[in-house]
Amino acid sequence: MNGMNLKTALADLQTDLANVHAEVTRMTDRLTALSNMLGLSINGTLVGVRHGKLVTAPVAVTALNAAQDSAEPPRRRRRRTMSPAARKAVSERMKRYWSSKRAAQRKAAR
Repeated sequence: MNGMNLKTALADLQTDLANVHAEVTRMTDRLTALSNMLGLSINGTLVGVRHGKLVTAPVAVTALNAAQDSAEPPRRRRRRTMSPAARKAVSERMKRYWSSKRAAQRKAAR
């Protein structure tokens, strides 16, 4: 075999590999869709895809994860609202604070 035939064969092999990869990806996506729709279980193993990789896990583990996911999420803490009087007090305090900072800067600049 000469060099040109090797290059052609290598290019063909790379093309075939890319096609196989595309087909595997397509089949994996179909399997994921089916497993998500049906909760597909094969021989006690749940099949799915995470981060683009085919994964299998025992049904007991996935059932435990599903139970944890379905639990009520923790309530978010809300920010406490300020009364108008408290807002005015903060405003006055901040005005005094920044006024004193500006005065200190002016004094240091002299």
